Amino acid sequence: RDNFDVKVTRIDIAIDTFTDKYFTMQKLREYIKNKQVVSRFKSSTEFIQKSLSSSEVESETIWFGSRTSNIQIVFYNKKMERINASYEVDKNIEFWYRCELRFRNEVAMNLIDVILSQGNYIECINLIVLDGILQVGG
Repeated sequence: RDNFDVKVTRIDIAIDTFTDKYFTMQKLREYIKNKQVVSRFKSSTEFIQKSLSSSEVESETIWFGSRTSNIQIVFYNKKMERINASYEVDKNIEFWYRCELRFRNEVAMNLIDVILSQGNYIECINLIVLDGILQVGG
């Protein structure tokens, strides 16, 4: 990074899972309700969008960290989001959840430094998770 005059304001890392083994939106809600979330974040925010004509849930999102914080973690039902945006989703996909790690400002710049020095962004994600930003479950 020292060789370039670069300013990165945001980095998003999306992690998709196609199983209900790790989390579902319902499991995440239960973890929050049962105080099974350990985090430096003080609160979570849940957003549920419903159709006015059918009252069916069209999207569901749970996030930790504010929209302006330097780190934000967002969980949502990606399958539901794609279907309700009129995208074709393979009929063999039963579950599709996404976790987005959003890094802003100096945290994004620091992440670039770590990635460049480590050469492996998966290790960086592990460092972030192990650093106690968010742990869920019993």
